Amino acid sequence: MLCLASVPLRLLQARFAARILELGAEASEYGDALRSLALATLLALLLSLVGRAAFVRAAWLGLRTEGAPGWQALRVPVASLLSYVYAALLIEALFFAFALTGVDPGFPAAGLLELELPA
Repeated sequence: MLCLASVPLRLLQARFAARILELGAEASEYGDALRSLALATLLALLLSLVGRAAFVRAAWLGLRTEGAPGWQALRVPVASLLSYVYAALLIEALFFAFALTGVDPGFPAAGLLELELPA
């Protein structure tokens, strides 16, 4: 189920990138078509997030009951789902913001990992 929920997102992301590269400098003239493709990609992202939440719930129920959870895995609590979607979209936005600036938010932490502690 996890793969089925993620496949439409990856295909639409590839289609969007291919369309942008295909249009090149003329991409600004095709705003409506690109906007509809971006909206479809956003909806596929939400579907992917719901699939991931259902997968985590299925794994949690499987460990808790030591059996196959069945259709109960799809009944993700709304509050949990909304908080997960909010956090995932925030992380996604931060990723693209830092990717566009070229700043690596992990570089200060990488320096901490190289510290040698006295024995």
